[in-house]
Formats: sequence, C-alpha cells, structure tokens
Amino acid sequence: MLLRQFKIKTISLALSALLVSVSGSAFASGFELFEQNGAGVGNFDAGGAAEAADASTAWYNPAGLVMLNSQQLVIGADGIDAGIDFHGNVQNYINFAPPLGGAPVPVLASNEYGSAEGGGFAVVPSFHYAIPINDRVVAALSLVVPFGLVSDYPDDSVVRYSATESKITDIDLTPSLGVKITDKFSVGAGIDFEHIDAVLDQVVGLGSLGPIVGLPADTDTNSDNDAANWTIGWHAGLLYQFSPATRAGLAYHSKVSTTLTGDSEFKGPLASVATGGTSDEIKSNNAQAEVSLPSTTSLSLYHDINARWAVMGTLNYTTWSVFNNIPLQDLAAVQQASIAQILAGSPPFIPTTSLSANVPQDFHNTWRLATGVNFHMTDNWMWRLGFGIDQDPTSDAARNVRLPDADRYNVAIGAHYQVNKKLGFDAGWTHLFVADGIINSGQTVGQQYTYVNGTTDNTANIYGLQLTWNI
Repeated sequence: MLLRQFKIKTISLALSALLVSVSGSAFASGFELFEQNGAGVGNFDAGGAAEAADASTAWYNPAGLVMLNSQQLVIGADGIDAGIDFHGNVQNYINFAPPLGGAPVPVLASNEYGSAEGGGFAVVPSFHYAIPINDRVVAALSLVVPFGLVSDYPDDSVVRYSATESKITDIDLTPSLGVKITDKFSVGAGIDFEHIDAVLDQVVGLGSLGPIVGLPADTDTNSDNDAANWTIGWHAGLLYQFSPATRAGLAYHSKVSTTLTGDSEFKGPLASVATGGTSDEIKSNNAQAEVSLPSTTSLSLYHDINARWAVMGTLNYTTWSVFNNIPLQDLAAVQQASIAQILAGSPPFIPTTSLSANVPQDFHNTWRLATGVNFHMTDNWMWRLGFGIDQDPTSDAARNVRLPDADRYNVAIGAHYQVNKKLGFDAGWTHLFVADGIINSGQTVGQQYTYVNGTTDNTANIYGLQLTWNI
C-alpha cells in the first residue's frame, strides 16, 4: 500500500513539474516538434511510429503500447538552442489618408540597414505513463508539446517594426489506448486536449515623420498581443509485426483549429498622444487570433538485423498549407484622425480597440525523412545514430523574420544506459545544418507597412535527456 502511494505521488509530482515548465517553447522545423521524448534525439526520431521502445510510443503511435508488459514512466527534457541572425534592410512606411479623401498614400518613415539576433534557448518537456490493463490492452497518459515557436528580437532592433517577440506554444494532454487485435496486428488511438497560446508583438513608430506632424522624434510604441484557447484533436495508429525482428507502423495526428482570445496592449508615446496625455497605454481585452495547426502522417519501419544491430526509418508528411495566415481582430492601436475630429480638438491620432490585421505565412506541405541505427554494445549500453532531411514549409514570397525557416539536414548521436531492470537513462544530440533564410516580403498592420529585405543565418542544436522507469 505504501509503495503504491509512493508511485502515485511520484507520478503526480512529475506531472505537476512538467505543467510548470512547459511555459517555454522552442523554434524547430516549421515549428512542429517531433521531440516528444529524450531518447529520440539520439537518432532524429527514426522509426518513431514502429520502434515502440518505451511509453512515449503513446504519442508517436499508440498501437505500439501493446509492446509494453509492465507499468512504465518516461520523463524527457529536450533543450533546443536556436540561433537567428538577421542581416539586411528594413523600410517602414506610414499610409496617410489625404485630408480631402482618397486612397491612403504610403510615406517612408524610416529606412534602416543592420543586424538583429532573434534566437535563444528553450526546454521542451515530455511525460508519458503507460499501464497494461490486460495482456491485450494498454492505456497511457502523455503530456507533450507538439508545436512550439519562439523568436525574440530586441525592442530597438532593425526589425522591430516587423516583429519583436513571436511565440506559438501547443501543450497537449493526451490519454491513449493500444489494443492487440491479433498476435501480429495492433491498433491505437488517443484524444488530444490542446492548449494553444500565441504571442505576436512588434513596434509601431513614425520614424522621421514624427517631428513633421508635430510629434516627438521618438514615437516607437510597443504593440503586445497575447491570446490563448483550448481545442481538441486526436491521433491514431496501426502496428504490424511481420516477424519477431521486423515491424511497420502508421500513425496520424489530426489538424486542429481554434480562435484564440486574449489581450492587446498598445503602450508608449503614440498611445500617450492619442489619449491626450491621460495615459500611455491603450488596451483591448477582446483580442482574437485564428490559428490552424496541421495534421501529420508518419510511416515507420524497424528491423533487428541481429542481437546487436537494428535499423529504422520514418517518413513524415505534414499538411502545413493550413497555416497560410494568422488573422488578428480587435487589437489596441491608434488610427489617423479625420479633419472633423482634428477641428473638434482631437490629436492627429486617436485610440482604437478594433484594429484588424493579418500576418501572412503561406506555408506549403512538407516531407521529413529520418533514418537511424541502434548498436547494443553490451547488455547495459546502446548507441544510436541518425540522419534526417527536413523540408522548409515557408515560401520565398512570404517568409518573414517571425519564422525565417529554411531547408535543413540533420545528424544525431545518442546513448542509452540500463542501470538495472527498473531504471534506464538516455542522452542524445542532434545538430541541424540549416540553409540561410532569404526574406523579401512586407506586411501591413493598421496604417504601418513594413518591407524587409535580407537574409537570416540560422543554426540549431537539440540536446535530449530521458529517464525510463519500469514501475
């Protein structure tokens, strides 16, 4: 009884710790994260839907849960160190409406050339607990982060009018079930309760136009927008054992869509001007952002060559085309006052909490290929190696500094150490060779149009750790 209480308390504490830590997210390919355990970092998650080596198969392919014959707890942490170095030119225009009516006229407010660093380090945690119900049914509970994006440029950088902080985090709490239909064939499925949070911040400013319209020389004002919501998805899989040494897995994770709601704050000199000096902040509590995250299909093969060597591979297809834009509504901002409003005593800009904007993305569907080998050096030590190719979902016409992605090649190495029958540890490292991201695009937010022309030098390393406990 005491041992059972200790196990339940340990699992509860582990889950609570992960819920606290998942507030961070990371920049990855597109921004889909396949790193849902620590062990897979050692071979680039090759064979993820077929290997079924531990309880993390609940997310990769729940049909693989039937390979487990005892309760198991898996806790992973993957550190992603991503570098984003922008070099180029940024032109900021203000679209002024003519006093007597007509189409707005774009006027160049600033033209800057320089560099900006937008990368950083973040930790992606994972938690999986599996428990056999009988010899044919295994249940599991997982907490993972299947999508995560962070890019963060200083508020005074050359790209500030295009982006400062950008973050999309998808935290997925998912119960799963695996069922053995025959000795060779199993199926599995899970429900995904997903909490999606998006932060899209930037700076709005008049640049050199400030003094011309009777405003201070520095009008840079922060636009901070944060929205979140829950949504539900699902995932399912099949696993077929051709022989004791060879198996194949097919898994599918569904698309999810939701309308995020939250706050929008416009804080700084322009807010102070618009409110007549009564406040330097304009706030909307009804901000909205529509977000769709793609479905992914995975086909994996796993084969034991002999007692020491195993080979595996995975082909993933992600429908990134659903992520073509991010519509934003009811943002806090300022807008140009009309002649009548100015004559009535209003400043040249007046506050609004109903600004609508669109952040174009124009993603396209992508393929991801991963291959790997496992080498059992001794009964306690196993080494992993992996190689992968990851397509870039961004388009040349719409690529932006919020997500300046590019095609990448990946190499991975890792190791597993089995302390005893109960406890095992994994460590892994993946290095991503990322092509330069070419940016030649613009975006409009309110009366501000920003055009960015430059390149980003992208780098990334992933470090994985995992504890596996056979309870």
